[in-house]
Amino acid sequence: MVKVPLDYPIGTPGQSWGPSEKYTWLSSRQVRRSYHDDVVRPLYDLLSSDDHGDGDGDGVEGSSTSFSTDFEIVQYGELHVPRCDDCDGDVNRPPSSSTKTSNSLPLLAVKSKSLTAFKPTVLITGGTHGYETSGVLGALSFLTSGKARYYHNYFNVVVVPCVCPWGYERVERWVAEAVDPNRSFERASSDSLNGGGSVSGELLRTRESNQLIEFLDSLQVTCTAANVGEVSNGGMMDAININ
Repeated sequence: MVKVPLDYPIGTPGQSWGPSEKYTWLSSRQVRRSYHDDVVRPLYDLLSSDDHGDGDGDGVEGSSTSFSTDFEIVQYGELHVPRCDDCDGDVNRPPSSSTKTSNSLPLLAVKSKSLTAFKPTVLITGGTHGYETSGVLGALSFLTSGKARYYHNYFNVVVVPCVCPWGYERVERWVAEAVDPNRSFERASSDSLNGGGSVSGELLRTRESNQLIEFLDSLQVTCTAANVGEVSNGGMMDAININ
């Protein structure tokens, strides 16, 4: 059996990280790709284009309507990412929207313009873990390939291509607060979560999950959800039930 070295430059083995360790980790993360170039710009390019398949899912050109006829982009939130000099040594301190040194990342969804009661609603997400690029690319491909327009005939379609853009840009599993977002889509209260003395409720909710859940609630539909490329790895988005 190969022994995996357990040395890590941050923290002490066997001890949970505190604010100091989280700050050290955050300060060492580097942007390695652009969420704006890879996700935001292609979405708006898609909306402004007149031809994205013919609506039957085979990618044949010649549709009488444009993509923008059936779909719209919704900015359901914004992620204000503080630079380390805004954290005062504590990455869990909520960043202020007025912080001048913050980077702002828009949280975007593409949805059917008209959500009708007689159609079931499908939610497709990618990028819950920033380093899982295939989910982001899969969600974008669903939109650009003509598949979204095909399924729009039968379903209300909601696509969130990149749930956690901070992690996407840094190719990280965690969000900026050093929390794994995979279990952050939790409707139980902090009190009920703490009742078993296991996991702190505050750690199960992130800024990313809070804003996405609020957006989904505002749609007032029941969604069947799929986390593209991540459900087989235990993705929790399929557990959300929106009433």
